[in-house]
Amino acid sequence: MASKLTLNINSKTVEKAKITARKKGTSVSKMVEEFLESMIEKEEKKHPIERIREIINSNITNQSLDWKKVKEEYIAKKYCVIAHP
Repeated sequence: MASKLTLNINSKTVEKAKITARKKGTSVSKMVEEFLESMIEKEEKKHPIERIREIINSNITNQSLDWKKVKEEYIAKKYCVIAHP
């Protein structure tokens, strides 16, 4: 199901994106969707240690992050185990 999303993008970038989309025979919306999907996939493939390093090296904005839950979710996903509440 498609959802509408409003973005604020520099007008020159929008024009270049439209030209690129026409050349590829697609739409700017489809290009943005594919880009976002690739970024999400890349993020999901990161090893938990790599994600932890990124968090440590950045400004931590989510003070309420439950590390125990993060670990349990990783183990459940890795070993196809159903996590217990």
